[in-house]
Amino acid sequence: MAIVDNSQESVALTLGLPGATDSMFVWTDNTTAFIAIPGVPVKPQTAPGGVGRINISSGATTATIGIPGAHFLVPSPDGSKILVISDIANTVTVLDPNLITSGSPLTPVTGAFDKPVGAVFSADGTKAYVLNCGPECGGVAASISVVDMNTSSVPAPPTPIPGGATIALLQGTSLFVAGTPSAPLNDCAGATPATAATSCGRLTVVDTSSLTSGTPVPITDGYHNHMQMGANGQLFIGAHTCANIKIAGGEQRGCLSIANTATGAIIAPPDNGDVTAIEPIPNRNVVYVCEGGALRIYDTTTDALQTNPEQPNVVGQAIDVKIVDF
Repeated sequence: MAIVDNSQESVALTLGLPGATDSMFVWTDNTTAFIAIPGVPVKPQTAPGGVGRINISSGATTATIGIPGAHFLVPSPDGSKILVISDIANTVTVLDPNLITSGSPLTPVTGAFDKPVGAVFSADGTKAYVLNCGPECGGVAASISVVDMNTSSVPAPPTPIPGGATIALLQGTSLFVAGTPSAPLNDCAGATPATAATSCGRLTVVDTSSLTSGTPVPITDGYHNHMQMGANGQLFIGAHTCANIKIAGGEQRGCLSIANTATGAIIAPPDNGDVTAIEPIPNRNVVYVCEGGALRIYDTTTDALQTNPEQPNVVGQAIDVKIVDF
């Protein structure tokens, strides 16, 4: 892992990790990073997996907490708790960072999960909406399980999400959930505008006050793992390994969908490729997207590529974009 000094635009530190990771974040103290390391042996447990704590100033791994199959980390809004999710073991565990060296930091969440791949916290941190990927990840049924963070339990049955659940975003009481269901539920009937694609994903809106889900609407397919709210209520949803459509003189579409949250309209922009990053710019009507190795700037007033100024020409392959606040 490389630590970049933004003010100097240079690499301040390069450090080795305990193992490969798909999930990491910097804690509230800005000097500690937590990483999920699902394949690392941690004694005395027999199955591999755990969470590494790293001092990003020195590069030292200061603790390794054993949790079999730990794959995804989701911190609570105030950083006092971390949800550790294992899709292989079908488990969710609450990790208290403050108790790693002075107590018992792990509390298993009681409840049944089905290939969990992520979670979204309520604004006050009292609830966590766990995404059960279900059949898209080799499980049985996609759903949302609501974890009561005060009791580390799931007090109610999961809310079914037939359209799939691999990524979500909470806006007020609306939980936007995207995924790609199995056939025949992945058909593109009803897609507006009509598409030549034979497989479509789905966007489902869940009312968190009643835990009821609306009718899933077609979006581009693939494995959805990026979702951000842009200006003007435009929800950007990105996926990889989707069915790119490239018809000469006709339809062009890739792995990006833009949903108008006010009207429900869905647009699939005419650009091909996997979406690897989405970054809204605060107080501006633009969203930066890395798609197909290119950096693209979308205008949220038109849901099309910005034309003035022109699109940036990035040398090489663009895979990520982040706004830097000095």
